[in-house]
Amino acid sequence: MLKRPLLVLSVAIILFLITIPVFLSLGSEFMPSLNEGSILYMPTTYPGISITEAKKLLILQDKIIKEFLVKWEEL
Repeated sequence: MLKRPLLVLSVAIILFLITIPVFLSLGSEFMPSLNEGSILYMPTTYPGISITEAKKLLILQDKIIKEFLVKWEEL
């Protein structure tokens, strides 16, 4: 038998209560709030790409997006 059953039970209940917020957020994904006119872009590449090649692609993609945004603001 336990020497301090009340202590063990209260610690178990406290630990259970602490896990409730984590349990409720399971399956959700972080999504930043988007204001009207905001763009969310998540670049993806092939798994075997080198870091330098990925960096070149990101720079090129950023340049294309900036050009698009400048043209969009002119409208």
